[in-house]
Amino acid sequence: MVHECETFDKLIRPSNGCKMIYQWLFSISLFCFASGHNTSNTQPQDHRYFCFNQSSVLPSTTYQSNLNNLLSSLSSDSATSNGFGNRTSGDDQSNMVYGLYCCRGDVNTSLCHTCVQNSIRLIKQHCPNNASAMLWYAFCVLRYSNQNFFGNLTIRPRIPMFDATQNFTSAGEFDSDARVLMNGLIQMASEAPLMFGTHMFNINGTQRRYGWVQCSRDITSEECRTCLSNMLEDVENCCEEKKVWRIFSPSCIVMYETQPFFVNGTQLAAPAPQQVKEEGKEEGNTRRSRTIIIIIVIGIVALALLSTSTYYWFLKKKNDKKAMQEDALNSILSEDKGEAMNADLPMMPLNTILKITNNFSDEYKLGKGGFGSVYKVNKLGYRA
Repeated sequence: MVHECETFDKLIRPSNGCKMIYQWLFSISLFCFASGHNTSNTQPQDHRYFCFNQSSVLPSTTYQSNLNNLLSSLSSDSATSNGFGNRTSGDDQSNMVYGLYCCRGDVNTSLCHTCVQNSIRLIKQHCPNNASAMLWYAFCVLRYSNQNFFGNLTIRPRIPMFDATQNFTSAGEFDSDARVLMNGLIQMASEAPLMFGTHMFNINGTQRRYGWVQCSRDITSEECRTCLSNMLEDVENCCEEKKVWRIFSPSCIVMYETQPFFVNGTQLAAPAPQQVKEEGKEEGNTRRSRTIIIIIVIGIVALALLSTSTYYWFLKKKNDKKAMQEDALNSILSEDKGEAMNADLPMMPLNTILKITNNFSDEYKLGKGGFGSVYKVNKLGYRA
């Protein structure tokens, strides 16, 4: 059987009697949660609720009808949604009902739908005559009101729960370790699309702790961060020396436990710091190897380009030198030809002589003198 503190102030700053009730309830809820956690799609029986606007004046019949329509609409929507939905029901402001549900970020659609259905049944039992009410169940939150609360940051009431049987063995454990973890989760959740974050980390390398934070998806990222930070500040007033605790509010939830409570097969918890370190080291090695490979490839390409450029440079230089030699030879031959045509002792190229003597043919031979054979050259008009 679940109870709640009677006054708002007791919910925010619970008295000793209230704390005893919370301790007893939380011990029972942990037992129920642990017994049902390993069974797939099993609904644990721990839940908390708060009935707003308690009054002797009952809501009108029209309002009750609109409320039933609203809850039915939320139930249907949860069967196909991504874990969040808000709806309204009613014709005018006097009987309008506003409601929403928000499932945990690590549950599938089927489990979310089942949770919303059970929450509707329970909230009708606990708050049958209230215009506004809220219920926190294991895998979802359900809320309705006669006032439009969509998009409004609501941090009260805050309902803390803790296990009185599990205290920190070392003083200041939460300050030194858990607070760092939870602050990291707050940042993670406020930036995530589903507005939730989970994490597991080790204390002194031996003791594991599990953290969870989640915001209602109708508020902004900054409002989510504000809400969760406020919940964390409340820890020192209720649960700072406890190993296991949860704090509920309309816009966000914070949980800190010694046993894993993440749902298997859906969303995984964030890696532990040691895992992050190892993954970072592995990623660093991979990046270093990739850099070395890139440098080697660039070196090979650069060497190939340099070799090709050097080859073409030498080839061009060789061709240029050959062209210069040919130009010089042609210039000399041209000068020789001019001199041959005007000098008393003609000089002419050998290939010209071979051509005009028909390769020193006997047909062109005139005779033989002191300087050798004499040939006639009638074609050019002079003798050689």
